[in-house]
Amino acid sequence: MTSNILTGNEKIGIYGPELGSTGFRSTSGTLTILSYDRTTGEIEGTFEFEAEDIFGQNPDQYSITNGRFLVRIP
Repeated sequence: MTSNILTGNEKIGIYGPELGSTGFRSTSGTLTILSYDRTTGEIEGTFEFEAEDIFGQNPDQYSITNGRFLVRIP
């Protein structure tokens, strides 16, 4: 994972610690596809990343760990 889109195939994580707060974006991390069912369109995977303020105004940094996802692409 990265913090900027350069060629269009980068993966960027976004984290919002509080409702209405400034977003935090990934600075580094991993996104792993565990399975992809071409028949149902289901993709399952895991992710983790380090995140910092998108605008550089908030000095807080977050470690997002043990993230999981399951999506269905029609």
